Amino acid sequence: MSNDSIQINEQLKADERLKKVLSDTVDHSHTPADHMRAALIYSLSEGKDDERYTIRAILKRAGYGFSTFYKNWRSMPDFLLSSYKLGSNSFLRGLALEIDNFRGENPVQFFEMLAWYSLAMNMKLPRHLVSSIILTHLEGRFSRVMTHVPSQVDLICDGFNRNFVEHGLRMDREKCNGVVNVLAVYFYATRIDQDLAQNQSELVSLMVELMSTCVIDDLR
Repeated sequence: MSNDSIQINEQLKADERLKKVLSDTVDHSHTPADHMRAALIYSLSEGKDDERYTIRAILKRAGYGFSTFYKNWRSMPDFLLSSYKLGSNSFLRGLALEIDNFRGENPVQFFEMLAWYSLAMNMKLPRHLVSSIILTHLEGRFSRVMTHVPSQVDLICDGFNRNFVEHGLRMDREKCNGVVNVLAVYFYATRIDQDLAQNQSELVSLMVELMSTCVIDDLR
């Protein structure tokens, strides 16, 4: 199988698993606010990068009126930030499943699995929404949309240690936190400025190299 075929296959598998997680999030919404947030999550799962998400479009999908929206949020950016927590929790649940289902044999395969899943999630983020929230509403404060990183780091480190502790390998949690933060900023930046984007296979290789620097070999 060619490298291009492998890349496409890994992208499709990660994307399908992520869609399932996002769909489950929609199915478990209960309140009107949850329904509206879930409507946005469902739209993200469809992956239309050039779609312009508006309050009207979200309300139409959720089945509510403007009065219900403004009872919960003052503006679209407030709604988007509120939806961020729901979306990031979906991402983390999916990541936990990816790690639990990992059947690879070495750290490289483990990090490749993480990389493809993270890329699949990043590609779900509409460019103009990311740009609007981070650059305009948050005035460039990336940290406001990175509160999920500590939980992500815990999942990665705990999952790695479970799989490779018998080989004398474990993750440096502090270093992993630094790497994940850097990658998160880069991922958001590529949604804002497409010129920063890299070939996905090359990016996966780079991510694997960076994550590999966090591995501690206790047998050496």
